[in-house]
Amino acid sequence: MLDLNQLLAQFIKMNPTQPLFSELQPHCLLEFWERLKKVKRLTLHAKSHSKNETGWNGEGEGDVFVTEEGQSTLVFQESGHWNLPLNRTMAFSNVFRWTLDVKAERISLEHLRQGRNAPVFLFHLAPIARNLLASIDSHLCGNDEYIAQVQWELEAIRLKWRVTGPKKDEELKYQYFT
Repeated sequence: MLDLNQLLAQFIKMNPTQPLFSELQPHCLLEFWERLKKVKRLTLHAKSHSKNETGWNGEGEGDVFVTEEGQSTLVFQESGHWNLPLNRTMAFSNVFRWTLDVKAERISLEHLRQGRNAPVFLFHLAPIARNLLASIDSHLCGNDEYIAQVQWELEAIRLKWRVTGPKKDEELKYQYFT
């Protein structure tokens, strides 16, 4: 997985005539923020690349209820069905908090599995190209490292994150729809 500096260098090499992206960052964040507000559905795919069989493998889909908590906070309440190997299914629910910080030119994502007053920080995302955000740097949670990338278009947002550690090597792909 490439870090933010490698992604930016790769983008500049592939697009040498593009203006410096720093001029577009605030606009890019606000455009993404407006897309987040409109999310209604999701699909997700989890793949464990670990040799241990402890990882999640499967696909799911569900609904997203978005709550605006002020101008810079969105809470996603997700619920749906998770399809596991061997034709098994189970219900799932998740709560995530997205926080916009225009001055710092980033959006943060937290998991609220322990409640709103005990968020689990996942990562900060910053624009690296038009319609593309990436984690500013990896986030360590215990021995696990989190890194992410978000791409969006008119009706869909694709969030891809990777969790690696001594016992984990998992890739999660969320697709949110308006």
